Amino acid sequence: MKRSPILGGISALLAATVAVLAPATSASAATSVTIDHVNAPGATGIIYLEGPGGYCFQPGTNRTKTGFDFDGNGNIGISGGGRTLRCDDSNGSELRVEAYPSSAGTECTGPAPDRIPSVNPFVSPAGGMHLRVPSGGSVGTLTFPTQSTGGIKPMGKVIRAAGPTPSCKIHVEIFQDEGFALGTRGAFGAFYANNNDDTTTGWIFPGNYNIFIEDEVTGVKIRTLASFDASSRFDIDVDASCFGFDTCVYENGAPPTTGGGFHPLPPARVLDTRSNIGIVGKVTAGDGSLRSEPNPDMRRDAANNHQTKVTGVGGVPEHGVSAVLLNVTVAGPDADSFLSVYPKLPRVNDGGLAIFNDQGGFRTGPGTSNLNFRAGQTLPNLVLARVGAGGRIMVENFGGNVDVIADVVGWVDTGTGGDGFTGVTPERLLDTRQDGQGPIFGPNDTRHLKVTGRAGVPADATAVVLNVTQIDATTYGYMTVWPTGLGRPNTSNLNGAPGRIRPNLVVSKIGQGGQVDIFNYDGNAHVAVDVVGYFSARGGGQIYPLSPSRLMDSRNGFGTPKGPFGATEVRTLTVTGVGGVPPDAKAVIVNVTGTQSTSGSFLTVFPTGDKLPTTSNVNLDLGDPAPNLVMMKVGAGGQISISNDRGLTHVIVDVMGFVR
Repeated sequence: MKRSPILGGISALLAATVAVLAPATSASAATSVTIDHVNAPGATGIIYLEGPGGYCFQPGTNRTKTGFDFDGNGNIGISGGGRTLRCDDSNGSELRVEAYPSSAGTECTGPAPDRIPSVNPFVSPAGGMHLRVPSGGSVGTLTFPTQSTGGIKPMGKVIRAAGPTPSCKIHVEIFQDEGFALGTRGAFGAFYANNNDDTTTGWIFPGNYNIFIEDEVTGVKIRTLASFDASSRFDIDVDASCFGFDTCVYENGAPPTTGGGFHPLPPARVLDTRSNIGIVGKVTAGDGSLRSEPNPDMRRDAANNHQTKVTGVGGVPEHGVSAVLLNVTVAGPDADSFLSVYPKLPRVNDGGLAIFNDQGGFRTGPGTSNLNFRAGQTLPNLVLARVGAGGRIMVENFGGNVDVIADVVGWVDTGTGGDGFTGVTPERLLDTRQDGQGPIFGPNDTRHLKVTGRAGVPADATAVVLNVTQIDATTYGYMTVWPTGLGRPNTSNLNGAPGRIRPNLVVSKIGQGGQVDIFNYDGNAHVAVDVVGYFSARGGGQIYPLSPSRLMDSRNGFGTPKGPFGATEVRTLTVTGVGGVPPDAKAVIVNVTGTQSTSGSFLTVFPTGDKLPTTSNVNLDLGDPAPNLVMMKVGAGGQISISNDRGLTHVIVDVMGFVR
């Protein structure tokens, strides 16, 4: 059985308790402990000792580790009755006792077997025990957690993975926190698991647990904490950050960067701070860390104010999700700022202490942006958000306070068979300013737009990727895009302003007749729609979400010559082999922001080597920053090209993912 160091990562309070209770170390002290009886009705188990150097040897036997069997009557050893257990390591002043409820536990015969029965609390009549005692001390009677001794109801367990999980791949150890203090006792379990397991635990005491989970195939190992009671489940998501737990420290390896197929959804609201959906109250400045705040409740509230769960809501499943596609809108900001959306990150690896500190292990964000906005603006942008620990994403706000709204339009699996993406050279499908394509949209106006069979979008496409631009709106309002044939959702894709040009990338499931519907809430506005790609169950590439990273910033010369883009200037940007994008990527997903523009203009992004299309991705007003997500097939040399129409403007590009 794999063993984990359990004494290095305890909290300061717990460490202080141990320091007070532990007797002074003596090099000549005998390391032994006496156990009188075991109270575990129906269990036939084994007891092991661990000293400072690891498991103890049993003198006079061929056992590699100290172990004494006990029977269902609590008798220890062959001759029964109490027994003193000794180590041949005389350098320790205390011993750790592990008592397993079954001597016939599952033996791991796969990779890295340890030749100790793997006690599986999921099939045992009693839970395991662990405790620390001074050398020469007496344990007395070991009472195991069982139904008859006040244990809790068994917990359900499911191992989830995109593919089959072989035996001995996932190894788990759980230690009740209370058992770390000298002289106290806690429940314990160690087992190998695979995704055929869907059973219940043996009995354990309610309380807080340290959990070690290791993927013995990849070597990835985490440490996490959980509080278990009668309603708890023990779900392990092999393909998820922190194996699906809300907080963890990676003791070895890193979170997975899996990708998969896309699953389009009818738009659904999953976050709205105005209504306390997902996050309570406006998102404040920062990332939720208040390291100097002594009040733990305030620290907790600040952390919760900057994160939200995106799995298990809005049609997104609880497990098997690598990323979600969200239309994120900011409303009512009281300061110029920017918003950064990224996966909830694991804690820093500082020897395990961060797992006990609610904020000391915060990792800093990626230093990128998804939405750049002025005070008072209402502005949307499509966001591909890789899912982090606990199925959560972080929402970091640079300054001030702002309401944040997010509508989910689809999710990316971990390789279980969703739809593939195919990028096309951008082509215009609708422009109400052109003869025969109008008239202008009016208030409460809904129109159908045929998208299949046009611009390379096949009849069997399941979803379409469109750049939708609202032009010259006469009032503040919003527009919504959704599959034809379904009721209009209570969501939005575009938020307009009088006289402004506002674009946004839209991914919409395709509805009846190969169409999508476009709704204008109020006022009059022209609309232009450009297609840039589609999703299909036949062909296309899988999406691989990334933690965001910066590829270009013309303000400081990062990834491009320093200085703004000039009028009609085209620059190329290498997007493969950088920022986590592999050389063989077929398409990239980047957030493109124009800022400090000297005139009204627009940016066009297109595959390098293609002719400059008559479309736009980012529309710019004088001086105001404007972001937009771009899903673009990669051009010649692993590059994309960016064109500025007029005036001077700085351009920032952050990569969010890729397709291959």
